[in-house]
Amino acid sequence: MLGYFVMQEWADKKYASEKSWVNFSVLYLPTVIYAVLIGIVNSIYRKVAKKLNDWENHRLQSAYDNHLIVKLILFDFVNCFISLFYVAFYIQDMALLRSHLAALLITQQLIGQVQEAMVPFLFLTRRKKQVDASMKKQDALQKVEYFNGEVTEEVQKQAGMESEMEEYNGTMDDYLEMFLQFGYVFLFSSAFPLAALWALINNVTEIRSDAFKMVNIFQRPFAESASNIGAWQVAFELISIMAVMTNCALIGMNPEVRKLLPSDITAVNIVLIFVAVEHIILAIKVAVACLIPDQPKWVEIELAKIAYQSKLALQEKHIHRSESDKEKIDALLKEKSQ
Repeated sequence: MLGYFVMQEWADKKYASEKSWVNFSVLYLPTVIYAVLIGIVNSIYRKVAKKLNDWENHRLQSAYDNHLIVKLILFDFVNCFISLFYVAFYIQDMALLRSHLAALLITQQLIGQVQEAMVPFLFLTRRKKQVDASMKKQDALQKVEYFNGEVTEEVQKQAGMESEMEEYNGTMDDYLEMFLQFGYVFLFSSAFPLAALWALINNVTEIRSDAFKMVNIFQRPFAESASNIGAWQVAFELISIMAVMTNCALIGMNPEVRKLLPSDITAVNIVLIFVAVEHIILAIKVAVACLIPDQPKWVEIELAKIAYQSKLALQEKHIHRSESDKEKIDALLKEKSQ
């Protein structure tokens, strides 16, 4: 992070001395390098977190997942957001915070799209060539007998492709990606409101890239039921609370906002005002969370109807089975008596 600030200061001075297209491209080069390094270090941290979690030897899979989530969140939160907090609350440069957040968010999203779309496409193309090469080694007209039918060359090729696909490792990385994006958008939204727009554009395109991965890159995963999203719910709640605190602090430090207050007000009173506003917003947030249920009433009613209908269908099935068994027993007894 400190190396990034040194490089960025050098790039700013170079662009200020000579405003050319070359120096303008150099102006954003430190952020690109820093974003790439964040991704590399994140991958290292995730391996460390998994290793530490394995050593803890949890008894239940749910406990293992929750503790792993906590480690991943702590590692990635510090690695991704420490520079933004440093600029916002130590340097207190809102212009630098805005440009740094924009460049960091957009760069990481572009890198993520390349990793999730282009790289899997290249792997898919290579895998197709490998399967074609292995198929050519065999007799192209040869057919493999399977039970009473035959498997054509096309089916053999498809089976070979699917057998070479990677196994799907679960939704952990997808949740983590959404968590980091949530942090970039909301923690400093008052400094860069357009972050939400960039996140929306990224999510619209990522829907298709994720669908491409699930269909063409990974083997079909088995569905695993879960009662909730576990520690992710707590993580998103905590970061939403932090977002209220950070944005109130940023607004309170903004000189334009302070001009709207009376000129004779002291700095201590300004801090107290924004702390009071922060507490009011948090109270409203808690009230909304309590008053508006996570599951609407009509959904509860429909689910209760479905459960009741399923119960009736099961009872009717048991009744028919009992009647059928009784008829069979009666027929056997009648046959025996005859």
